[in-house]
Amino acid sequence: VFEAYSGTQKRYVHTGGVWVHGPGWDITEDTPINAPEATAWREPREQRVLRADFVGSVVEPGIVYGYGKGIPTTITGAPKSETGALLLVGGGDQHWTTVHVDDLADLYVKVLEEAPGGERYIGANGDNPTVREIGQASVGPDAEVAPEAEQASIDRLGENFAKALFLDQQATGRKSRLTFGWTPSRPSLVEELKAK
Repeated sequence: VFEAYSGTQKRYVHTGGVWVHGPGWDITEDTPINAPEATAWREPREQRVLRADFVGSVVEPGIVYGYGKGIPTTITGAPKSETGALLLVGGGDQHWTTVHVDDLADLYVKVLEEAPGGERYIGANGDNPTVREIGQASVGPDAEVAPEAEQASIDRLGENFAKALFLDQQATGRKSRLTFGWTPSRPSLVEELKAK
């Protein structure tokens, strides 16, 4: 990309991720980088895009869901405890910043067509359920969920991935909404899981 686009006005949208900001209750594009090991490699590449001499932008999605796919399957497809309760990822009190795949696609189009370049845009629908809420929605109100010891989650999912899933993150995607008039409209993750 850099060789092909350098010195042109070609537009390029790079995919990052909200995890690079680490934990936080109101994460914005200005929240300092505090990446877990799983995503620490991203920042040098993103800086190169943001400083390039073409129209480069970075979209930082939250946890993407939709059509029964994505990272939430680490909960919905998790093993059961000895008592039959669905095991969560870690304690379950951590919030996940989320975005429906179709809303995210809408944001990519807007960034590609309208962004001036050199900026980050968080792709988050403003719904930040806890892992416990996600788990409960996936099994229904009459079934049980249970926390999983962090080491057990690490053993099951791998250390770097599990530690990223332990992050407690909340974001609204405010800049993306204000800049582009982006309006996420698909069902929330919890709503989608309850409807299945």
